Amino acid sequence: PPLRERRADISILAQYFLEKYAREMSRTVSAIAPGALEYLEKYPWPGNVRELENAIERAVVMQKEEEIQLRDLPLSEHALTASARDLSLAEQEKAHIQSVLNELAGNITQAAKALGIDRVTLYNKIRKYGLKRRG
Repeated sequence: PPLRERRADISILAQYFLEKYAREMSRTVSAIAPGALEYLEKYPWPGNVRELENAIERAVVMQKEEEIQLRDLPLSEHALTASARDLSLAEQEKAHIQSVLNELAGNITQAAKALGIDRVTLYNKIRKYGLKRRG
């Protein structure tokens, strides 16, 4: 069956490919961030297992830290573009801000910098959208 029909296998396969490529490339990458793993589990996987393997391999090659983040996955733009058609601009902004906050463990200063806005603007958007500082 296609990978999209075997969602429970995605995290196991992703971890397997991570360990395989980290070992082969002598990299210190050893984990996949929860947000990135959640994304992998929701992605439709039109290319099946080979696409997952390629995504993890690329992330290991590009990664300089010990954990793969959502931003390290080559699939992000494709999935965001595909799902963006169904969301309003405000919903997209809310989702993006929450994703950045989750990725940065709720650190307002770092999140504001990553989003290219000042902290006051970020605080206002958190209040406006009812966002959580920690995912």
